[in-house]
Amino acid sequence: MNTFRKALAKKAFDILDKSMTGFLSLDDIKQTYNGKMHPDVKAGKKTEDDVLLEFLDTFEEHYAQNHPG
Repeated sequence: MNTFRKALAKKAFDILDKSMTGFLSLDDIKQTYNGKMHPDVKAGKKTEDDVLLEFLDTFEEHYAQNHPG
């Protein structure tokens, strides 16, 4: 990653790390992620926690695809 991207990633991490531990917990992310406007939440089909977990699953799937083994 170039310097600009590293700085941007660090800034985003710092915003998410509400507990300031240097690690992201589910509670840290819950304080920042807002799923209220998701169409399925607005329609009453899913809860905010449901869409948050789906959001996190995308990262896990992406990581697994790009870091096999």
